[in-house]
Amino acid sequence: MRHIGVGRWMLLATFGLLSAARAKDEIPIVLEEQLGHTWESDLVHRRVEIPAGMKLMPDRATLLLDGKPVPFQFDNLATNRDGSLTAADVWFRSDLPANGTRVLTLKSGKPAAETDLKATREGGVLEIGNARTAARLPLGPGAANGPLLGVRLASGKWTGAMQVRTDAAWESLATEILAQGPIFVRARTACRFAGGGRYDVEVTLREGEPLVRVDERYEKAGAVVLDLGTGLEPTHFATKADYRGNM
Repeated sequence: MRHIGVGRWMLLATFGLLSAARAKDEIPIVLEEQLGHTWESDLVHRRVEIPAGMKLMPDRATLLLDGKPVPFQFDNLATNRDGSLTAADVWFRSDLPANGTRVLTLKSGKPAAETDLKATREGGVLEIGNARTAARLPLGPGAANGPLLGVRLASGKWTGAMQVRTDAAWESLATEILAQGPIFVRARTACRFAGGGRYDVEVTLREGEPLVRVDERYEKAGAVVLDLGTGLEPTHFATKADYRGNM
């Protein structure tokens, strides 16, 4: 997993999550703060099982806090034959006072859709981004010889492209959007080479965050070169040991 930060970003501890019984047509999600810390606004996700007898459609669900819809997104859906949910991960943001609680309600209704996330296609390029950063991915083999064309920095400049250097012949390159909603957008570029070589790259952006997450998986793909020199003017440099100690 590569994290390309383009500004200040902080990883926060997750909230304690509890559930409680309620009406059959709604599911409560209870956040309970147990560390004595006040959280301003953090991203939370919870696996929710839909009880028997409750019909919840992915595109007709809402998450309420104090009776008002808040932006949220489903991921890793499990469904019935009619498309209704049996289980899903629920992603949303919430603040939480020290030693306090927040009770949200998942039910059928019109979802809140406020977000700064966008996904556009133009000239063989898919661009996914938010108000603070963006990433460009090729839609086909004619756009580039790598799965990532660049990352937009806080300055507005773009980094160089990722390139795959291999002796094997290219067979295909294709990009698809795996998830898109008000909380995050995720796209995957799949590269295939002669002889069974493969290189898959998933790029994820979250709303409001100056961070591009790059998850890569490769096999018999040769050398991979990521050019971050073009347009990049770092103010700090850190290694894994700076965060986790010597490994």
